[in-house]
Amino acid sequence: MKKGLVVLLVLVMSFAMFTGVVAAESKNLIINGDFKNTADKSWKFESWSNLGKFEYGADNKGTSIVTISTTKDTDARLYQNIVLEKNSVYKFSADLLASDFVSKTNAGANLSVIGQTVQSPSFYDTKGAWVSTVLYINVGDKVTGPLKVSIGVGGYSSMNSGKVSYKNVKLVKLSEPAPKGAAMVQADELFVKQSAPSASTPNQTSDGSLVLYVVIGLIIIGLGVGYYFFVIRKKEQDISEDSEDADGNVEENDDENKDDENK
Repeated sequence: MKKGLVVLLVLVMSFAMFTGVVAAESKNLIINGDFKNTADKSWKFESWSNLGKFEYGADNKGTSIVTISTTKDTDARLYQNIVLEKNSVYKFSADLLASDFVSKTNAGANLSVIGQTVQSPSFYDTKGAWVSTVLYINVGDKVTGPLKVSIGVGGYSSMNSGKVSYKNVKLVKLSEPAPKGAAMVQADELFVKQSAPSASTPNQTSDGSLVLYVVIGLIIIGLGVGYYFFVIRKKEQDISEDSEDADGNVEENDDENKDDENK
C-alpha cells in the first residue's frame, strides 16, 4: 500500500509542476501569430523609404510563416498595436529563420517595440535552422496607449538588409518576473496614436496550452489511480487471501495432528 501511495503522490506533484509552469503565462495577445489567416489585417507593415517587402508562405513541414526581406539597408517590420496592462511584465517571443544579412554589426532579425532602442538579440544567419528568440516588456504606470510590438529586419539608426521568416509569434502576460539579464524593454510614458484592437476581436483567441496540459495531467492522475486500485490493491488482496489460506491450512494441520494424538 505504501508503494501505491508513493506512486500516486509523484503523479500529483508532476501535474502540479506542469500546471504551475503553464499558469505563469496567460493567453496570446498577438492576433494571427501563426500566420494561417493570410486575409487578416491585424499585422501592419512599415519600412524606411518604402524598402523591403513581406509575404506569407510555409516552411518545409507545411507550417504557416511570414517572410520579411530587403536587398537594401532599411528598417522593415510587421507590427501590431496592442494595449498592455500597466505595471505588468510581458513575454514577446517567436521562432525565426534568418539568412543573407549584409551587416553583422547593425541590427539583424529581431523583435522590438517601435519607439524603443532595446531589441531582442539579433540573428544574421541561422544556417537553415529555426531558432527561438524572446524580448520581455516591462510596462510602467505612465503608459497611456497601445504599444507597437514588431517583428522585422534592422532597427532605429541600425539599418540592414537580409531575409527572415517568422512563425509562432506570441505575446503573453507573465505572473512572475522576467529572467535576470534577459533583453527587456522598459516601456514607460509611451503611447501610440493608432487605435488598439478590441479585446472582443474574434481572431484574438486564448492559448489552448493550459487546457491541454490540464487534460494531460488529469489523464495521468487517472491512470495512476487506476493502476493503484486495479493492480497494486489487487496484488495486496491476493497476498492477503493467500496468507489467510495458508493460516487456514496450518490450523487444519494442527487439528489433524491433535486428532491423531488423541487416537
